Amino acid sequence: MERRTEDEIDELTRYETDGVGIGGTRRVGTARASRKELRRHFGEPSNGYPKTTYHWSVRFPDGTVATIYDYHQSNRHASEDETVKWSVGGQNSDATELLSFLGLDVS
Repeated sequence: MERRTEDEIDELTRYETDGVGIGGTRRVGTARASRKELRRHFGEPSNGYPKTTYHWSVRFPDGTVATIYDYHQSNRHASEDETVKWSVGGQNSDATELLSFLGLDVS
């Protein structure tokens, strides 16, 4: 992904979290964050995804979709403030790059 201007980065903060379709996404990386931090960024996690306890879906203005979830790694026993490992999904590595622009520790 090419270098972004400040205006483009500001535009990225206008992401959506409601009604985001996640079809075609796959695991593209990991993130280290607490549930509290993820809730601050993206609100309450979605329900209804099998094999996950917590799941957030994000659509950026350029159409990139990113998901953050704890697939088969239940984080339900971690405290709200504890930093834990999450899976990051997307259609390509743009998802991890855009999440890192928001300040998340993503690899």
